Amino acid sequence: MVSYVRGKTGGPKLSDDQIAAAYAEGEDSVSIALRANVDSTTVLKIARAAGVPIRPRGRGKRKTLGLTDADICRLYEAGVSGPVIADRAGTTTNTVYNILRRGGIPLRTSGAVSSAMAAASRARRYPRKEPP
Repeated sequence: MVSYVRGKTGGPKLSDDQIAAAYAEGEDSVSIALRANVDSTTVLKIARAAGVPIRPRGRGKRKTLGLTDADICRLYEAGVSGPVIADRAGTTTNTVYNILRRGGIPLRTSGAVSSAMAAASRARRYPRKEPP
């Protein structure tokens, strides 16, 4: 039996027991809420009422990135931009910049990035010729 009357349009799609069981098995409240057609706070209220211990917020495993933190710092110091590194690592630019801050890497301003990119572009177009 469902213990709540109000909800998203269309009514709940899972019973309280199914919601509590899914949360107890480790599924996150947002995923359950989408399947059950309710709000995520409702999922947590149902789980609490069923005696299921509520997990701390945001304590999931860190996603495994395509690059190590050291690789991210090394690439950034070599002049690669944050968005390009994020693309290579399979993450967001915010994650990349957080890793750089934790690593003590000074961040470039947007003007410095464009200046560095322009200099690299000029160097490719007009390579230095060594004297004979």
